Amino acid sequence: MGKFVFGIIIGMLLICGGVYFYFSLGIAPVASAAEAMPFEKRLVRMALHKRVEKEMPKNMPIQVD
Repeated sequence: MGKFVFGIIIGMLLICGGVYFYFSLGIAPVASAAEAMPFEKRLVRMALHKRVEKEMPKNMPIQVD
């Protein structure tokens, strides 16, 4: 069981390291005309929704009548 958990941890570290080097070496497309990367639209939409949710007022400034 310990080897399995160790393997999972090493696998996750390798994936994170690969993603880091992918972006740090300049391989990722950054041109505005480039096609969107996989899951890019979904990640941006999630971030936008969370930001709007965070900035949304908690109480209504004008009471409904």
